Amino acid sequence: MLSKNRLKYLKSLQQKKNRQEEQLFLVEGEKPLAELMQARQWRVVFWGLTPFFVEKYAHLIKTYSVEYELLTADELHQLSTLEYQKAGVAVVSMPANEPIVAKPENYTIALDNIQDPGNLGTILRLADWYGFPQVVCSPDCVEVYNPKTIVASMGSFLRVSTYYTDLPAYLAQYASLPTLGALMEGENLHKTSLPTGGILVLGNEGHGISPAVQACLTLPLTIPRFGGAESLNVAMATAVFLDRLAEVAH
Repeated sequence: MLSKNRLKYLKSLQQKKNRQEEQLFLVEGEKPLAELMQARQWRVVFWGLTPFFVEKYAHLIKTYSVEYELLTADELHQLSTLEYQKAGVAVVSMPANEPIVAKPENYTIALDNIQDPGNLGTILRLADWYGFPQVVCSPDCVEVYNPKTIVASMGSFLRVSTYYTDLPAYLAQYASLPTLGALMEGENLHKTSLPTGGILVLGNEGHGISPAVQACLTLPLTIPRFGGAESLNVAMATAVFLDRLAEVAH
């Protein structure tokens, strides 16, 4: 059983201010915890697991010599941001914000002021699915280590690198690469000849790509609309774009 002070400290990591100060974040849920256990490049400072998880994943715990503390149902309820989960939580050290090198042979995804943590997590999951493991975020994007982002990524945060930086400056650095942008007005995504690599920019949920970033685009693209919906959710739009780009990039 955890002490009250330990429990209070671990619970405090649900807040961004405390995560940033401690450079630690939470991973929760059965699938992400199992994948984290096998991803040896991540530094885990605390494993709090339930008897259910310990029994089901005894082979992983033994294989990777995981030292853990058993959590009671009440402790798990206090530590987890999820309403329903029975696996546990881990506290993980944040990796350094390492620069990402955009390469001409594949696509790097660039996100401009994405605000919803669920959208960011879903985009990471999509990037992982389609084989685009590099995501560059503007400084005003939601935090990748927000618990809702981590949960929505379903473990993909382990395989997709993220880098927060000034986006116009980053795009200027790679001005020689094609820079595609998802806009309401642009060339038809499905009928335009696309390069095999470059940078794909996706914008804010309500305002799209900012003017400063739009100025860096070399190929504005749009998903053609056939019905009456006003717009697409940015994560939904990302799925459409990545499905199309995967055809030419892989």
